[in-house]
Amino acid sequence: MTQLPAYEQLPVAQGVASQKKALQAAGLVLVAGLLLTALLSWNVWRNARTALEQQFALAANERIDRVRERLSMQQSELESIQRFFENSEQVSREEFEHFVSPLLGDTLGYAWLPRVEQRNRAAFEAGAHAAGMLDFMIFELTLQGQPIPAQQREQYFPILYGASEYLEEMPLGMDLNSTLPGRDLAQRVVRGRTVEASMPVILPGAPPADSTGVLLAAPLYRTSATVSPTAETRVGVQGILLAAISYRLLIEQGADGHTEQLALTMRDANDPRPDVPLYRSPVTPDATAELVSERHLSFAGRDYLVRVEPSSDFLRRNQGHPQLWMIFAGGLTSVLLAGYVLTLLGQRQRALQLVAERTAELRANQLELQENQARLHFAMDSAGHGVWDWSLDTGNVFYSHAWKAMLGYRDSEVGATTEESTSRVHPDDQAARCEAMRRHLRGESTLYQSEHRLRCKSGRWLWVLDRGQVVERDHDGSARRMIGTQTDISSRKAAELELGEVNSRLHGLLDAATQVAIVSTDLRGFVRSFNVGAERMFGYSAQEVIGRPVPENVFVKDEIRRRAHDLSSVLGRDIRGFEVVGALVGEGHEEHEWTCVRRDGRQLKINLIITGVRDSTGNTTGYLGVATDITRRKEAELELRRLSVTDALTGIHNRRYFKEQLDQAMARCARSGEPLSLVMFDIDHFKDINDRYGHEAGDTVLVTLCQRIAQRLRKVDVFCRLGGEELVVLCPGSTVEQAWQLAEALWQALRGQPMDGVGVVTASFGVASWCPGESADDLMRKVDRAVYRAKRLGRDRLERVEA
Repeated sequence: MTQLPAYEQLPVAQGVASQKKALQAAGLVLVAGLLLTALLSWNVWRNARTALEQQFALAANERIDRVRERLSMQQSELESIQRFFENSEQVSREEFEHFVSPLLGDTLGYAWLPRVEQRNRAAFEAGAHAAGMLDFMIFELTLQGQPIPAQQREQYFPILYGASEYLEEMPLGMDLNSTLPGRDLAQRVVRGRTVEASMPVILPGAPPADSTGVLLAAPLYRTSATVSPTAETRVGVQGILLAAISYRLLIEQGADGHTEQLALTMRDANDPRPDVPLYRSPVTPDATAELVSERHLSFAGRDYLVRVEPSSDFLRRNQGHPQLWMIFAGGLTSVLLAGYVLTLLGQRQRALQLVAERTAELRANQLELQENQARLHFAMDSAGHGVWDWSLDTGNVFYSHAWKAMLGYRDSEVGATTEESTSRVHPDDQAARCEAMRRHLRGESTLYQSEHRLRCKSGRWLWVLDRGQVVERDHDGSARRMIGTQTDISSRKAAELELGEVNSRLHGLLDAATQVAIVSTDLRGFVRSFNVGAERMFGYSAQEVIGRPVPENVFVKDEIRRRAHDLSSVLGRDIRGFEVVGALVGEGHEEHEWTCVRRDGRQLKINLIITGVRDSTGNTTGYLGVATDITRRKEAELELRRLSVTDALTGIHNRRYFKEQLDQAMARCARSGEPLSLVMFDIDHFKDINDRYGHEAGDTVLVTLCQRIAQRLRKVDVFCRLGGEELVVLCPGSTVEQAWQLAEALWQALRGQPMDGVGVVTASFGVASWCPGESADDLMRKVDRAVYRAKRLGRDRLERVEA
């Protein structure tokens, strides 16, 4: 291994001391930055907390003010009803309901409770009965909630009528004095002559969610007020107007989306139980926020305490965390600043170390370069590559030992001029070599390369690959030095010449097969060879297709899709594109008939045999296809098939074709369950027509009759001549009724159209339908019996055999 020379290094103690000072300074900067970041983060957090408290206070006040407004609105609405009664001599049930109906949106209901003295109780109940309230009575509720006649009292305040959109049934006749909250409310209303609210009550008949609420009452006086409140109480009060209010409806009705972010609780301020609220919103408060807003609300003599707390949703929407961003930004800035200080303080030390490292690397690279040059010369000589080094300024050329030995010379037998190489070049190769050299010297090519022959010492010609490159140019771009190699390629050239001769013979054989199309492709479908037979068969020239994919319009696309579908089903994978042609080649070959389209648009049938082309390792590299034109053979087969199933006289199908189609139709109907019917008919007195008018007239009758019948049939119907004058129509998918209608139409068509020279020709029709389990012979016998019955009953008629 090469030993590098020693070089000076920084004193170890000096380097360590400089590093400690740099670390200390960077640490101080980092600590100061973190302290400043903490101070700023605390200040930002305090400002954010203040903003959150202000936002909560604003939202809570708006929420509480809305509750206060709702309470005031309830009292105002009841007072408006009170004024309506005071300004009316008498208010009927209909007038009451009409007046209060616009006010029922957020109130459970309103009711009118007249004052009834004990002595007038019976008359009052009788008057209610006369007004149509047959079941009316002044009642009170038992502990089980059952109505019973009210106990005797000095006076009653029963519900005479009311209006509600929420209560299923208004408790008409229920005495307000029958319950403790009602009695207390009635006394306060009559004594104070103002609107009063009851203690929290359970409202009977209300939905479970709205059963907890309060009764709001207003007295009605129709006489002028007296000086003594006691006298006014005894004489002037006419009754009480009552409003049933649900706490839930009062607070939640008409609430907007912002209220869902605040948790609201309302309780009676005089109730010593803080955990028994009158109303609690469904929003869950977030106790971690430590934000609470409370306020006392006075409502008709009652004092309510409303408490508002924020929810998690409110905190998420209004509480940001700017202090986190401040901590992140400040911490990152402190770290970057400390790193920058550390970088500045350690720059001199790193610069000195870098200089020392680069010096050592340069010395090491110099020694490695010398060793690599030695290895390169050894490798070039060992591999048989001759090296030449041409100095264009002096004209001298260095020829390596391997270059001289390749031509059979010793080192002392070859000079150092360009003539040593140029004079040995074959005359036929001189021009191409000189042109390649000139193009490279002018800068038109990045590498000089030439294959030419050199004359050896023995006189034989040696093929060499000469390559080189300009490695030095002057300021105006002119070449000053060029280095290159020469390699013996005689064996490769001999192999190429032999391969060329083999290819020429192979192409000759392929082009000689003019009646057979031979095409080779790679695995992607790109054409490699295209013989004369392929040009004649498909109409394309070899220059048009070689190196390009097989033309898309050569094969019929419908056949390609069907073949791809069939192969995908067989192989269990998706077959696409050119893979359709060679998917089944495997280790052997695949033979298939295709419909191809020539360049001029004419279609032809071919028989294509595909064989895989493999390399030396056995891997498939392409396909070889051999195609023969079978168009005429296929046309002949089709014509023979047509003649074998067609009646020569009438042009319709014959008995053989009818038997094939009947068997297929019966098999299809057996699988699907669809119906199948036959219509058979025999021309009446056909022998008399032949005897009277001649056989040519009889043939004309048959041809004309078949033409008329064929025009009235469906495409799926099969019309055949069984023999003589016996004809049949196969009707797949038709019931016996449908076939009967068809036979009737054909019968009418024959009778209504005379034939030239003969007159009206009639026929006897038979109709039968196939039943599951029957054979073709069974069905034919059935329809034949129907025709025989028609002929026996007088001809020119229709008969059918029921299933």
